[in-house]
Amino acid sequence: MSKKIIAITGGIGSGKSLAAKFLREAGYKVVSCDEITAELYKKRRVKKRVGKIFPSAVSGKIIYRIDKKIVSNEVFSDDEKRNSLNSYLHPLIIGKALKKAKSGKGDIAFVEIPLLFESGSEGLFDGVIVILRDKDKRIEAVKMRAGISGEDVIKRIEKQFDYEAADLKDYVVINNDEGKDALREKILKAVKNF
Repeated sequence: MSKKIIAITGGIGSGKSLAAKFLREAGYKVVSCDEITAELYKKRRVKKRVGKIFPSAVSGKIIYRIDKKIVSNEVFSDDEKRNSLNSYLHPLIIGKALKKAKSGKGDIAFVEIPLLFESGSEGLFDGVIVILRDKDKRIEAVKMRAGISGEDVIKRIEKQFDYEAADLKDYVVINNDEGKDALREKILKAVKNF
């Protein structure tokens, strides 16, 4: 029997990272696409490619630096740049995530992947867990975590997959409006679906 690879996704501020943390604490292998992205941003070839898309984010000629805050601001205000970045990075990130998830012991592993539906990658996984949360709670969580305004959070939400309008019947859906203990219980119970 081959290892099952399950995606964990949800909109910004939904609690997918917290759900992934609970799975790690329970002993499951969990791969973070955000961590893979951070690793990729250290590679010179990636920095050069991102720098071509976002020239205002580049500093230094010998030690090539990318200001991720500038990239983040521009990516949510310029559809063309966002699409260019995503078409370059998504295949790299997802390829690495799947490879990491398949390695090691255990018959199931999880990949925390923020832009699963935006990248069209849901079919690459043996199952999908979607974390949903009240929009106002999401906005407050991101404001506190990222130190940005509510208006900026709303702009980011509007540029992402619309979970509220989507048909999610083919996926395991977890509502994260009842606090951390309830989320922990729900995510550990969801594993039994696979």
